[in-house]
Amino acid sequence: MVETQALATDYLKLSGELRLKVLGLYKKANAGHIGCSLSCIDLLIGSLVHHKRSQDSFILSKGHAAAALYVTLNHLGEISDEILDTFYQDGTTLP
Repeated sequence: MVETQALATDYLKLSGELRLKVLGLYKKANAGHIGCSLSCIDLLIGSLVHHKRSQDSFILSKGHAAAALYVTLNHLGEISDEILDTFYQDGTTLP
């Protein structure tokens, strides 16, 4: 029971951190679809952080929620902070 509570606390903390990071991206970009990204964070944490194996692929077809995917991949170390900082800028590699 204690382990489950600790996991839930860690999950809520990560969820909040990633949501704040999404808001920061949109504030810096001065554009975006905030609600779409915020509504996907929990799904992305469950799918990518807790269940994804290295050989798995993940396709997010909800393009307006890409910022949520980017911050989650950044958390996992698959997108660097430098690349994430180019979000919504000309010449970015983040579509």
